[in-house]
Amino acid sequence: MEAPNARSEVQRATPPRTSSAPSRMETPDTPDDAAPRNTAPRTDDAPDAGDAPDAGDGASAGSPHPLADILDGLAKPIPERLLETRRQDDQEITYIPWYRAQKILNHYTGGFWEYRIVERWQQPDGGDFMMTVEITIHTQEGTFSRQGTGREEPGISASEKGFGDTQSNAESMAFRRAAAKWGLGLDLYEG
Repeated sequence: MEAPNARSEVQRATPPRTSSAPSRMETPDTPDDAAPRNTAPRTDDAPDAGDAPDAGDGASAGSPHPLADILDGLAKPIPERLLETRRQDDQEITYIPWYRAQKILNHYTGGFWEYRIVERWQQPDGGDFMMTVEITIHTQEGTFSRQGTGREEPGISASEKGFGDTQSNAESMAFRRAAAKWGLGLDLYEG
């Protein structure tokens, strides 16, 4: 599955991080003076949890953004209303669904990114299904890529897990991990 705004892969590089620590993720429906994550009470006029930035929101359409601006935006903590939780191995896990991660990527890159499945395989004995995906972002400075991997144990039905099938779960995990290598959602791993 590729992003609808896919462009050709040009090169891979590790860009230097040139800016300071994130304050919070800005979304079109979050004013600049809003309280930081986990401290703002929900009000009746707050947007629904499904609302997330779309391509073009707050971005100039037509040209790639500076790399530092993209990295700063993606590194900001994700608003709590965009997160979900699930129980896994007797733990409650907070995560960002893949489709919201995609909307956030659209927002901070102005749509100048692409996604591809690099590799998918299953262990020869029918064991774990694994996938590697790549997110490429086109910036004013050039084109940069990050990869992430995901794995899922087959044979457990979606009704037993409560979500997805083996391949889509591995792909979702790999996509979110590749996005995390761009800085998206790293705060979820810290606490």
